[in-house]
Amino acid sequence: MTMTTVSRKTQRVATLAALVLTAATTTVAAQVPASGGPDVTVTRLAGARVLIEVADAGVSVRKEIAADASHATITTAKDELHLRVVRGQMTVSSPGGSVTLGGGTADEVAQLMAVLQRSDAAVKGLALLKRVPANTRDFGRQSLLLTRAILELGTGPSDAVSLHRRGVAEERARRLTARPVGASVTRVAMQQGSQDRTAAECWDLYAEEAIRIANDFAECTDSLRWYDALGWTACSLIYTIRAEGAMFWFLNCNGGIPFGG
Repeated sequence: MTMTTVSRKTQRVATLAALVLTAATTTVAAQVPASGGPDVTVTRLAGARVLIEVADAGVSVRKEIAADASHATITTAKDELHLRVVRGQMTVSSPGGSVTLGGGTADEVAQLMAVLQRSDAAVKGLALLKRVPANTRDFGRQSLLLTRAILELGTGPSDAVSLHRRGVAEERARRLTARPVGASVTRVAMQQGSQDRTAAECWDLYAEEAIRIANDFAECTDSLRWYDALGWTACSLIYTIRAEGAMFWFLNCNGGIPFGG
């Protein structure tokens, strides 16, 4: 499998997040129970944007999600790292360097790993996010799991990607099992007009896309050797960018914070 083949798998990302937000402008904050880890705060901002925050001694993570973009800022006393995902492209920047990624090429992956490995905020932010329990049934924790996945790309394959894939599959299976007998699963493309859908229909569409992304990741890694760090990192990068895009769409479909613990 060539990197050009990998690059083509990102072309659908831009179609997932082209909606205009029309939700209420009130601000509501909710603190997610710690469950053995750091407290995660999820705040609904004006325009149906969402702010997710978690902090501990010496490091803080602040992530804002909007119509078609996310921006995570990781801050320590020595460093500040910015992770931006916009319409299928990700930019990672710090005082030590910057890189913009879209196709998962070998050069992009090598530059990303170099920026993350030089960043004090990346190292400490990753250590903090590893202490946040993975929970794909919780919007804030699921989003932070994807941020963790980006930070893990500094050292190669991502455990967070595996956790996210498994969590989405398990939650989809749980919801299908709980569905009343005779209920149907909505099967339509992710497209504009989602504001008219029910929460269950939004979830059906999101879950279908998430499973599709996970299957594409498996296909991406099928021909890779276990020691091909750059190849695994490229596939993980593409998965993470696409998964973020699907989350943007899901947020818009629900008109705000779509689900909680």
